[in-house]
Amino acid sequence: MRKIIELSGKFGRWTIVARYPKRGRWHGDLWFCVCDCGIERVVPGRNLRAGKSRSCGCGKRDALRKRMTTHELTGARFGRWRIIARHPERGRWGEDLWSCVCDCGIKRVVSGRSLRTGKSVSCGCAKRDALRKRKTTHGQTGTRIYQCWKDMKQRCFNPRNAGYRYYGERGIGVHEDWRKDFLAFFADVLDAPHGLSLDRINNNGNYEPGNVRWATPLEQVHNRRPQRRSKVNSKPRRNQCWSRQ
Repeated sequence: MRKIIELSGKFGRWTIVARYPKRGRWHGDLWFCVCDCGIERVVPGRNLRAGKSRSCGCGKRDALRKRMTTHELTGARFGRWRIIARHPERGRWGEDLWSCVCDCGIKRVVSGRSLRTGKSVSCGCAKRDALRKRKTTHGQTGTRIYQCWKDMKQRCFNPRNAGYRYYGERGIGVHEDWRKDFLAFFADVLDAPHGLSLDRINNNGNYEPGNVRWATPLEQVHNRRPQRRSKVNSKPRRNQCWSRQ
């Protein structure tokens, strides 16, 4: 049997009260101790002598709380959070809490640990904006210029379109870059001015750089190709005279 070394006094925050009557797992001595915070516990003498046990755990918690509360963060910015003031309460593990306001206007209480480690950078709007930006190709969907681009391709490539007979059937096409990429089309023609519509300068030419412009309705009428009158469906004018054979 191992020789028992008598212990007394304090070891860290532990105060030894008396020897515990039973032995430890490896026949080590056990001591009944009281922590400065009032917690009572049986501690192995080997841990007391080696300094492995100095408190019931309150020492680490107090050190962590002290380290967390020494930094004054009022007015600082962490991502989209701006700290307004220290929150009067503490977190679950004693960490400091801060009243914050996001750039979008949302107010929330955030732990200082989450702010310092970058775990919390906004109320959630940053992730939503990043997701929206990742899923948005150009941000012009639903605009007038985007509709012009879609209508242009429909007239030239969709046989079911009402205007296909005047465009695609006549061999009118769209520049390859414009057909594949809306941004390439938008970069060349820019936004649609109010009251103007897309027009081809050469009425028999394609939709391509150098052959399109934004024109008024009157300019488009003057730029139309001459209409051929069908002999089958044509009717004589009211004042037209017909010679008898």
